[in-house]
Amino acid sequence: MLTSVALGLALGATDSAVNHVAVWRDETGLARSGRTPLTQAAEFLSFLLDTGWAWAALAVLAGWLVARRRGGGITVPALAGCVALAAATVADYGLNALFDDAALQVPATTFWLSRSVVLGPILGAAGALTRRPDLVGILTGLLVPWARS
Repeated sequence: MLTSVALGLALGATDSAVNHVAVWRDETGLARSGRTPLTQAAEFLSFLLDTGWAWAALAVLAGWLVARRRGGGITVPALAGCVALAAATVADYGLNALFDDAALQVPATTFWLSRSVVLGPILGAAGALTRRPDLVGILTGLLVPWARS
């Protein structure tokens, strides 16, 4: 479960940090062509990390890793998906508040934490099910193709 927390914290912290690179480098008012390559790379990475697939892949990965270590059952991998998403949400919004020198956005944090509780177990269980050699494993593996390996 510590792996799930670490993965979640890493995604949330990375997402928050890349979203603030332009601010830190004082390049927010510049046209894209006037920004440095570092800022442009951070903006590209933020486009990738701010999408739902990256967060869904986190929960699937957490479930897959737990199932890989523990073997059968989907209860613990489902919990791992929930924990990973919750840790990512707390890290993202917590660091946003720190970087912006502002209060924590409680409504937004609560909104996404509730989604972590609902979707995290489903995605974590899907990560565990990708290990199955049957049709269920193949179908759940379509969520995140690398999980079939």
